[in-house]
Amino acid sequence: MNQVPLRGLFFLAAYAIIFPKVPAFGIGLGLDDILALLLFPCLMFHVLVNSGRKYVWEFWLVVLLFLAFIGIYFFLGSWKNYQRLGVVRYPTELWQYAKRLSFFLLGFFFVLNVERGESKAIKTVLWAYFLILMIGVLQLVAGSIGEFLAQLYGRSEHQVERLVDRTFSAKRVFGTAGHPNAWGGFSLFVFSVVAPFFLDGRAFSRRTRLLLGILVGFALINVLFSSSRAAILGLGMVSLSLSVWYLFTSRVREPTKALLISASMLSVFIFLISFKERIFNLIFRFSVLFETMGGGRDEQIRAGLSVHHGMFDSLIGSSNYVQRVLGVSHGVEVEPVYLFINYGFLGVSFIFLIMASIFYCGMRLAFSGHYYAPIGLGVMLAIVGYSTFSLGYFFFQELVVGTPFWLYAGIFMACYQRSLSHR
Repeated sequence: MNQVPLRGLFFLAAYAIIFPKVPAFGIGLGLDDILALLLFPCLMFHVLVNSGRKYVWEFWLVVLLFLAFIGIYFFLGSWKNYQRLGVVRYPTELWQYAKRLSFFLLGFFFVLNVERGESKAIKTVLWAYFLILMIGVLQLVAGSIGEFLAQLYGRSEHQVERLVDRTFSAKRVFGTAGHPNAWGGFSLFVFSVVAPFFLDGRAFSRRTRLLLGILVGFALINVLFSSSRAAILGLGMVSLSLSVWYLFTSRVREPTKALLISASMLSVFIFLISFKERIFNLIFRFSVLFETMGGGRDEQIRAGLSVHHGMFDSLIGSSNYVQRVLGVSHGVEVEPVYLFINYGFLGVSFIFLIMASIFYCGMRLAFSGHYYAPIGLGVMLAIVGYSTFSLGYFFFQELVVGTPFWLYAGIFMACYQRSLSHR
């Protein structure tokens, strides 16, 4: 593949979510959509004509599962829409899956086809995360800058008002996502993949590690001020997993373990002192969550499941359009249930196998002690975080900030392949 356009496309993909979506053809069209339209046919053609090249079997499994899922549910979704509602309507939400596959393939082929591709890819996405999270931090600033960024990215006037017109302790920042829950999920992802680099440090100078520490801080601030309960719970699971990893794996030196414990205790203390009003606000939000049985998500689940008629629907799903017409118009915000209603046991099995394959590769790479080990650990933590987060909001169906994980997963899969070839 030609390196020059590949570099340009990868750079645009890394920064894609910084560009607001614009109304076009009755939908919100973003740079990520335009890139995927260009990438999907070209990269799939490259995969097919180079099918003899020896890629790791996990790569083929992820790609084939994505393609099978898209192909099968294009026909099943169209048929279900006609059977249940008497309308010819294609399952357009499958575009989100094609887009994720496109970004996965771009990350994978960039690393394998560009000289020192893994180093360039990681540095590019880390700088992109830094700039993108900076927007969320600036939205907290009172005045023209914060208000301009809020108006630029807000999905609705209601979202903008919840950021601009509230006191500092009650603000809900939404960054480039335009929605605080989605932004909390993205910030959680950045924390998950950056923290292992910051704690490992083999690939970076002290100056770069300082910048990584600032990036980790930006991610934590954005999770906190998104007030996304799903993201905060995900952060708790990621932090617990990260602590267990560094405290109980033999590859980590004792001084590093002591440093991690001391830094964690100091950070918690400073956090509690600096953001005590914010903590009280979050405690109130969680109390409301418990009082309302998940913020009304229990009612969403009941309404969503009511569209299933019999075991056949449980096997193949009822389609996204049928769920939104007959169940919950905006979709059930407990994503495993949402996916089950749409795609049944069959579709959920496809998605589970995709994520399980990536997690398996991440575990192998993380335990290898290889130069790429922090990348593997980061992917594992991101899946742990998003699995928790998806109990309260969307991961697979997120429209604005859903691609960064898949671009990073493609980078990771290529590094995994290279790590096996170096053994």
